[in-house]
Amino acid sequence: MLNSELQASKVTETLESLYHRIENRFPNSGLGETCQDLIVFSRGTVLVTDEIVKPIIWLRVSIGGFLLLVSSALILTVSSLQIRIGTLEITDLVGLLEATTNEVVLIAAGVFSLSTIETRVKRARVVDALNRLRAVAHIVDMKQLSKDPDDPKRELSDLQLGRYLDYCSEMLALISKIGFLYIAKFDDPDANQSVNELETLTTGLSRKIWQKIAIINTRKSEPTSLERGGA
Repeated sequence: MLNSELQASKVTETLESLYHRIENRFPNSGLGETCQDLIVFSRGTVLVTDEIVKPIIWLRVSIGGFLLLVSSALILTVSSLQIRIGTLEITDLVGLLEATTNEVVLIAAGVFSLSTIETRVKRARVVDALNRLRAVAHIVDMKQLSKDPDDPKRELSDLQLGRYLDYCSEMLALISKIGFLYIAKFDDPDANQSVNELETLTTGLSRKIWQKIAIINTRKSEPTSLERGGA
């Protein structure tokens, strides 16, 4: 594996490190529970992505058998047509050729649909996983929404709140990384689009968090009333 490739084990390790940091500062918090759930999801990602890369043998055998059956039926139809051509009038022959052409088109459409079943099955698994990751991202967003730097009733200090928001932002970034793992070896336009949408979501949510962090940092840099009086 190239060093430049994103490894699922490294993503999981980073999540575990984040979980321990959250527990150290905010023991038994809802954010820690969400991170723990995400760790479990990340570990399962390896199994799912490995299955997505592998061919679905039973499905390929079934499709191959059906295509063989259709090909045999088509050959028999063409052979029968050649035998009957000498006994047909021109108008009957045109009608027969038109009907045969329609059947061939329908068969070709069916064959194409069957040939894409495996990709659609794998795509459905990817999209399902990405939808679950979106749900986790919204859960993280709900937790940070309740943490307002300007709330006079909040229990966290500026330092604690800044750390909490940092952890939320890190978790959103890791959610995006997990999403990318699903398409690292599965090149499908629809799946790629879903991953891009997940990244757009997490980036947008992180932007809101950093606006809050900026407010906290600005407040830290402002002189206190004592400093202003001394000046």
